[in-house]
Amino acid sequence: MPEIYERLAVINLKKLVPVNRHLVVVPHNKNKETKSGVLLPDDYTVEEGRYITATVVDVAKDCSEHFRKLKYDYPHESVVCVEKSMIQEIDTENSRHFIILENYIVGIVSDVDEV
Repeated sequence: MPEIYERLAVINLKKLVPVNRHLVVVPHNKNKETKSGVLLPDDYTVEEGRYITATVVDVAKDCSEHFRKLKYDYPHESVVCVEKSMIQEIDTENSRHFIILENYIVGIVSDVDEV
């Protein structure tokens, strides 16, 4: 089972159906470990980029055709580049979901031969 689907099983115990041009995503957060093994102060924060990748889980019916195709035509390759600060976290009964408005998706990640 791919890692992303294992994370989905842990995160989402209930399904959230997006509406109003939103997409349900699983953000690909980076680990905060240092490669050199140097200990850093607890209050030190690593400067992170503005964008991250995320896997598309579900797409609202009123989203643009590009995103609907991701869900239906390429369900196992639906990775997008998103503006990190625009991801909204929704906690419901025993479930955590991440949604983003389609306007804040800046690109679709694909192999070079698919372009």
